[in-house]
Amino acid sequence: MLKCDFHMHLCQESDNFIRYSYRDLILRCKSLGYDVISITLHDDVIKKEVFDYAKKQGILLMPGCERDIDGCHVLLYNFKNPLAVTSFGKLRKAKRNDTLVVAPHPFFWHGNSLLNQLKNNVELFDAVEIHGMSVLWFNFLARRFAKKYNLSLIGDSDSHALWHVGSAYTLIDSKKSVLDIVRAVKLKKSKPVFSFSVFFFVKCVLFYLVPRLVRASWSKKI
Repeated sequence: MLKCDFHMHLCQESDNFIRYSYRDLILRCKSLGYDVISITLHDDVIKKEVFDYAKKQGILLMPGCERDIDGCHVLLYNFKNPLAVTSFGKLRKAKRNDTLVVAPHPFFWHGNSLLNQLKNNVELFDAVEIHGMSVLWFNFLARRFAKKYNLSLIGDSDSHALWHVGSAYTLIDSKKSVLDIVRAVKLKKSKPVFSFSVFFFVKCVLFYLVPRLVRASWSKKI
């Protein structure tokens, strides 16, 4: 079984609360026994040097991107040009057998969550995410939706701080290659691992969500 996290972040202009480097993140994942990760930048892709460093540390870095599609966040994996996918119509044309499309935090209160757009475009999605920073109710809705529409489930931390890593992850019965992992997820050989902790949730609210909301509020005033 492979231990995986397919939803992690690095510092960007749009998300400059992040204080760690890609080396810090990869070493943190190595220390926790991860085999596969994906660093899914917002509307951008990571550089070759990050892939090379992960490989040196024994970690497979899966090419991925958290794309804004018609105002909603969607996780795209193994796409030739994910930045060209700007609408659900374009996603229909770009999706292939060797690509993976995942609904991240689909029922979270985040303004860019899919919500009804997931149901409206359900045929485009291969899996639904169990989110490491969500309360039980939102992940319950994700599980219920995946069961109803026969979609796979994966667990991700959506890490924006090193202490987020491990809050949720995926165990996959697969060989350690991108194509094998894509196939395994589609065949429902993935198992999300998530254990809700009140302490962790309160920490997320106080040290992650509240500062971001305050910054957003100040930005509107300026």
